[in-house]
Amino acid sequence: MIHDCTIGKLVAPVQLAALGVLFLLLPPAYGASATSQFDKEWAKLIAAAQQEGRVVIAAGGAPSREYRSVVEFFQKKFGIPVSLSTGSGAASVDRALAERNAGKYTVDIGLTSVAGTRTRLIPANALDPIPPLVIHPEVLDKSAWFGGRHWYADPQEEKFSFLYAAEPTETFGFWYNTDAISKKEIATIKSAADLLDPKWRGKITSRTWGDRGRVGEMQNIYFQPDMGIEWIRAFFRQAGARFSDDVRIRESWVVGGSVPIAFSDGDIDRELGKLEKAGMPVAMRSIPFKLPFLTAGGSGCCIQVYNRAPHPNAAKLYLNWFLSKEGQTAVHQVMPGISRQSMREDIPPGNVPPTYRRVSGKQYIFRDADPKYVAQDKEQRDAIVEAWKSRRR
Repeated sequence: MIHDCTIGKLVAPVQLAALGVLFLLLPPAYGASATSQFDKEWAKLIAAAQQEGRVVIAAGGAPSREYRSVVEFFQKKFGIPVSLSTGSGAASVDRALAERNAGKYTVDIGLTSVAGTRTRLIPANALDPIPPLVIHPEVLDKSAWFGGRHWYADPQEEKFSFLYAAEPTETFGFWYNTDAISKKEIATIKSAADLLDPKWRGKITSRTWGDRGRVGEMQNIYFQPDMGIEWIRAFFRQAGARFSDDVRIRESWVVGGSVPIAFSDGDIDRELGKLEKAGMPVAMRSIPFKLPFLTAGGSGCCIQVYNRAPHPNAAKLYLNWFLSKEGQTAVHQVMPGISRQSMREDIPPGNVPPTYRRVSGKQYIFRDADPKYVAQDKEQRDAIVEAWKSRRR
């Protein structure tokens, strides 16, 4: 069952100003003309959604933790309570699909990863097409979006999972213990090949790589002309490399210096970043990729609408508002240092640091959404997992 995390006491939409200066500064959600056809349709949708009385969101890990302020904004603007799941993306999908298998349809909106959508929700026929539900002029205007188009996590169909945010990935990063490795030593690592030097055997850790849905970082490496699948195989087989999905164990190895290098990923970045700020002897080093990426990692990338939704009008309202200027501006304010930038080009960067913003005019490989790269996705994931499984053969 989706855990009800309805936030705050509901107030009428006219009391939106109580949310503070940020909300006052946000651009209006729709046109000023009260007589426009859209305004009439929008008002009718709001009334129908309010009559339904709720919207239920099955969210992955990042949005379940970070989007509380976005949910609160929606609730106070429209007077509609929101139930937002907690826990991981996999757990949210597990619950939603288990309920559907039992004949219960409780979820309206999904905030689920690319992999979760492609490998589980679409095969389970759990989603409604998004394009017929999009009515907001700000969302329909493709010129406002990166590349002048809408992006989907299912690019062959372009209908089930709208990709609204991505992270520029221009470097291969790793953490190291500054007491165990000197500046002179770390400076010798100038390319990915240098990490395969025998002197680093037994001194590198990362999480495991047997889950096809969690090999995104290795797919970035797969595309690099100086890395590729041969580098991945060599790293997996590197003598003494330590692998664990327990972030606390990896953190202790690096901080204690027994395994002084850890490959960057979302979990270890959060923990070691905190420790670095607290003065612990850890720092990150980055090696530039030859080919930069846009990466839709985790669940904070995409939005879906479940079919047979119990609150279809509330789901349609949330979808359109969330993808509007106002909704996406709110997403940019969820936390300091947010690493995902909206695919909208017409909103302020907010809390997105410069390092996580797209560079105007730069060409990126968008492997999660560009059809020519997505076509290689299964082959790449299979090759990475097979390399992982064969590392000890």
